[in-house]
Amino acid sequence: MKVFFMTIVQRKECGTAMRLTDLQRTIIRETVTETFGAGASVWLFGSRVDDNQRGGDIDLLIETD
Repeated sequence: MKVFFMTIVQRKECGTAMRLTDLQRTIIRETVTETFGAGASVWLFGSRVDDNQRGGDIDLLIETD
């Protein structure tokens, strides 16, 4: 089983695939910041980091200080 992690904030900088809309990324980032603080990191993993996949839930790992 392959597991790919991708930080939501760095997506555009690294140019890798992520099947989330701009609105979804914004909502996730804002909600995590409001809930866990500005030092929290959000990582997307699972099928949403693979453009060849379809559908799927949004798997997130949230790291806090």
